Amino acid sequence: MHIGIYNFALGAKIKSQYLLLRPRILHEIITHNILPKKGHFDVTFMDTFLIDYMISDIPINLPYIMIRTMIITHGQKQKSLFL
Repeated sequence: MHIGIYNFALGAKIKSQYLLLRPRILHEIITHNILPKKGHFDVTFMDTFLIDYMISDIPINLPYIMIRTMIITHGQKQKSLFL
């Protein structure tokens, strides 16, 4: 996947500073509005998935992703969403 200044290998830890401008802006929107996080803002697999689909204009079911993330987070001891 090529969304940054480097070609990222699958499973590699990606910092947002290595993203190109458009994917970096999309990452900011994702981490603050769509899937809010607490603490670190490294790029996760879900973030790269959403960035890739948004850039490619592939339709995504955002309400499903948001609700699914809230359900998964509710079951964790250390919550990563602001609820």
